[in-house]
Amino acid sequence: MSLDHILETSHTLDQTIDELAIEQKSINDFLSPLKQWEPTVNTDGEFVMKNLEDGRDYLPTDHALICMGRMAGMSTGVVRSLREPKLHVTKKDRETNEPLELWQRDSRDAEVLRDYINIHMFQHDRLDQDKPRLFRTWDDGTLRAVLSNQYASVNNRWYLQVLKDVVGADAKVLRSRGNADTMYIDIYLGESYNVDTDDGGLGAMLHIGNSEIGERRVIMTPSILRMICTNGLIGWDQIGDAISTVHRRKEGNIDLEKLEVDIRETYTRVVPTFADGMHAMLGLKAYGVGDIPLANVFAQMAIDHHLSKGQVGGVWESWCAEVDVLGPENSKNAYALQNAVTRYGHRLDAKGQYDMDVLGGQLTQQTDVGWTRFLGRASNLDDKNVERRVGKLVSVV
Repeated sequence: MSLDHILETSHTLDQTIDELAIEQKSINDFLSPLKQWEPTVNTDGEFVMKNLEDGRDYLPTDHALICMGRMAGMSTGVVRSLREPKLHVTKKDRETNEPLELWQRDSRDAEVLRDYINIHMFQHDRLDQDKPRLFRTWDDGTLRAVLSNQYASVNNRWYLQVLKDVVGADAKVLRSRGNADTMYIDIYLGESYNVDTDDGGLGAMLHIGNSEIGERRVIMTPSILRMICTNGLIGWDQIGDAISTVHRRKEGNIDLEKLEVDIRETYTRVVPTFADGMHAMLGLKAYGVGDIPLANVFAQMAIDHHLSKGQVGGVWESWCAEVDVLGPENSKNAYALQNAVTRYGHRLDAKGQYDMDVLGGQLTQQTDVGWTRFLGRASNLDDKNVERRVGKLVSVV
């Protein structure tokens, strides 16, 4: 994939801000007490929250249920499970390898959820029913979040307006995932930071994150673009210099003037680190796996980074794509593994991709001693442990 193609599919920050402004028109925030709301079950057998002021039912998202669970001391796992299909513990679909579905939840489960939330959240002796709280709703009838009055929201559009002034006219939005509530954005900083490589070249990016409803902190962290597949890895050993601000206040609103200063200062600190990050990434090519079976290598990576079988399988498939790019002799190393991780992230949702990009950044921090120890642990894995971690890969690697 060429730089020209990447730029053709990119957007300016102005375009992204305009799209965000349109989407924000669908948002309706209610600052109201709990007594203005009622948990109930609608005619479709779904658990909903009724706004007693406008008479409308709002269907909570999973995040809204988590907010309510945390607020009232309920088990968030129980609250969410009452809306999710019941899955078989051991039996799996032969084609997808996903657990087989036993049954779908229905109005009976919705009634249990209604009563559970009513008891824990809407009783005067459990929670203050008069205290104002923020209910984030959309025109589509969804309830996106229920937040305390201590939550200090940072407007996504404000954040992008500040960044537009900071990063300059050459910056392009390569990836924008999420929505007007929560954003995951990767901004390419221009050709002046590019480095040529034998597999497509590297570029400098910033990963930008924020959530108006408590799903993410205010984030700005350095990222590296691999142009051949638009992979991005987030952070390296200077990641501590990146901005990460919690949405919480003691008195009044969050200090946006101070936050803007932090954003500008962070950008100034981050820019000089890109050369070091790219050097570290390319240095991974020196860390080969030798004669250790790749199944062991993938299994040890799963152990070290708590990856599921499904995630390891996705990384494996992405590594196979790296073999096509780098060649068989140049793909049995930490560089190919790191790029397989970030390539796999393209198949996931916004948060999943961010998590894989962060893991890619962690892998870039590899040292001679660390890699030797990693290979030592991998070589000592027995077949049973490898099978448990990577499953069917054992028979093909």
